[in-house]
Amino acid sequence: MTHPTQTAERLTTQSPSAVPPQQPKFWKRWAVSMLAVYPALIVLVLATRPFTQGMPMAVSLFIVALLLTGLNVGLILPFLNRTLGRWLAAR
Repeated sequence: MTHPTQTAERLTTQSPSAVPPQQPKFWKRWAVSMLAVYPALIVLVLATRPFTQGMPMAVSLFIVALLLTGLNVGLILPFLNRTLGRWLAAR
């Protein structure tokens, strides 16, 4: 029986020939982020306005930020990364 740390070490060690993938260029990451954030931000602000109209601005913005972050991490950015993956990887 192997020790749990030995198994974890085996899983995390890379072979010497393994080269980590390069990150996309900064401007491409910026463009995808803007594509993910701006339209969703506009929709969320307009959609939540009737419910948050009487609330303090900080609370209203917190609700929008909470929804926006969840949507981006869970749905929008994974979709954009799959859709634009080849373009992002191109140098």
